[in-house]
Amino acid sequence: MGSNRAEVLGSFHLAPLEPVLSFWFGRLWPDAIVHFAPYGQLLEQLRGACPSRPDSSADDQRVTLVLLRPEDLLRPDGRLPGEASADIAVARAHLSEIAEALADPPAPVPSIVGLPPASGFVRASPRLRRFDEWAREVIADAIERCPLVHRVPLDDLEFLYGVNEVHDPVRDDYGHIPYTDEYFAAVGT
Repeated sequence: MGSNRAEVLGSFHLAPLEPVLSFWFGRLWPDAIVHFAPYGQLLEQLRGACPSRPDSSADDQRVTLVLLRPEDLLRPDGRLPGEASADIAVARAHLSEIAEALADPPAPVPSIVGLPPASGFVRASPRLRRFDEWAREVIADAIERCPLVHRVPLDDLEFLYGVNEVHDPVRDDYGHIPYTDEYFAAVGT
């Protein structure tokens, strides 16, 4: 008998998402193992996401869930960048690598990609907003190139689920947890 596994990858800390996904997977896919990738390892995990294991069988069912907030690529040290210090060229190169990994996965595993909303900091800066818009287009193009990769819309979750506060700038600055627990619950649902 095969095993069921969900790999969860993100460009930010996903700890608040774990209880929500555990709840839903426990009800909808109870025999699945939900594995959260290490923080800061999005590209590395995409390049080897759900690799074939020696104990893999044809009956294995796997899925990769990816949450990518493009602005996170502007903060390689984990801290929020100032607008002037944001290295957009480096972030563009990194995002292009992520897009290629999504478009050409190492194993035939379905992936679901969500692009949560940009922070107020990014939306307020024309330079950073342009980067964010470009990045979202690049990821959308990569998703279109691979039939195993699907995008889940996250743009209207606050309206669909009545989320009052989406962003948590304090947790984002101190722990790279950019969203409120309420928003994480909506994402996980």
